[in-house]
Amino acid sequence: MLAVYLSGGSPTLIIILSILYLVVWLTGFLLTSLDSSKYLQRGRIKYIFYTFGLHTVVNIAILVFIFTNAWIMDMLPLIIFL
Repeated sequence: MLAVYLSGGSPTLIIILSILYLVVWLTGFLLTSLDSSKYLQRGRIKYIFYTFGLHTVVNIAILVFIFTNAWIMDMLPLIIFL
């Protein structure tokens, strides 16, 4: 995604790659949460909610904050080359 972004590539390709990355990331976290909850006797749904649910909400909030602040997006090329 970063290479396509910095080289001035297609915005559609960047969006597709971003969505694919998020789906893989969240699916991996959900599968890990489900696998870890197998060892619990009770409170399995609560465990999944607190791990996967909070993880998803916090990461979506961070992404919204990043994409709604223009100054962060302006600093992105500078951060990448450090």
